[in-house]
Amino acid sequence: MDADEIKIWILDGSGGATPLPRAQRTASERLLEETLVYHPELLWEGLTLVGRQTPTEGGPLDLLGIDEDGRLVVFELKRGTLSRDAVAQVIDYASFIDSMSDQELTSYISVLSGFHGIERIEDFGKWYDAKSQGLGLDSLRPVRMVIVGLGADERTTRMVRFMAKEGMDISLVTFDAFSIEGVTLLSRRVSVEPSTQPTSDASVRVAKENDLMNVLLERVSAREDTWPGIRGIWDAAQVMFMEEFKGPRLLVDRRRGLIAHGRRAKSRPNRLNFQILRRHHSAAAIEIDDQEKEFRIIFFGGYVDLYKEGFERAATEWKSSNLVLDTWDPHRSANGYGPNGPVEFPREKDDPAQYCPELKFGLSTMEEWEKHREMFADLARNIYGRAEDTPQSDMYKGPPK
Repeated sequence: MDADEIKIWILDGSGGATPLPRAQRTASERLLEETLVYHPELLWEGLTLVGRQTPTEGGPLDLLGIDEDGRLVVFELKRGTLSRDAVAQVIDYASFIDSMSDQELTSYISVLSGFHGIERIEDFGKWYDAKSQGLGLDSLRPVRMVIVGLGADERTTRMVRFMAKEGMDISLVTFDAFSIEGVTLLSRRVSVEPSTQPTSDASVRVAKENDLMNVLLERVSAREDTWPGIRGIWDAAQVMFMEEFKGPRLLVDRRRGLIAHGRRAKSRPNRLNFQILRRHHSAAAIEIDDQEKEFRIIFFGGYVDLYKEGFERAATEWKSSNLVLDTWDPHRSANGYGPNGPVEFPREKDDPAQYCPELKFGLSTMEEWEKHREMFADLARNIYGRAEDTPQSDMYKGPPK
């Protein structure tokens, strides 16, 4: 029998063994790479490839990807049995990628994507922001390293296992490919994986936010006994903002102490902020006030003045319905912080004292929410669309001089 010939049997569980036609070991680096490009999930669950054969100082990098946590993954593929040269190469490639600034990395991927079966990414910064739901480019690192081949020698396996044990995020993945009567079978095994999976700062932040979100929702639900329907109002408003903002980041507001160390701050009700992707300030929020039994829809600062005419109409309608409307201008105090009296509606267009208010629409029942839902949706829809065309530097400047 040929040394590369493999015999395989199917076991029926009752002692029977049916031989399959003889399998011939097959596959090459090129065949393996082509397969993995079109099926990146074979390499890593949730992986998106963004580069193939991209140039580096040490030669072409075989594959570059983004995993489900938003981190960069460098892949070194080798034909046949992996040797220690593959370890040196993957470290070289990873260090080259890691040495780039965020701007250089964005340009590198944007320019070099779109070749050899990889999706074209015109603007990697925007693409990553949408994919990661606003985590930020700092979430790309530390770079993960994966060596891939058709088997590995003992020395290479030992080296990679040692590096993984010492805390480096490096893995060794091997494939076997067999041909049986013209059909190719592929098997995969992870020979080495990091003993302790490093977690990026962004992953830690997201996990904490998820925990706080769950605590917040539990508190909202707990108020159903004394405030029937409050969870329904909360959920409906949250869904509305997510739809109109096209999937925003949801941020539990820790800056104001609304959720701190798992407990509600005494001075303020619970709040959930909505941040439009690619923006550094929250655009809107929802919150509940236990004392007043009041649910609030809030729109912040510069976003209000993006759609002045719409907010003028909404505020007038709200006041005419005898519902609670609170306003606050963060720019009106002498030192630039804190309220300095309410902002009246309608506002004088050229009056600095009537500039950039924070609006809080108060309601208490599902009927009130449903009656005015389209008004809130119109406000959210318009500030989202107009924010897309307004540079961040043109917002939050304070009142005109």
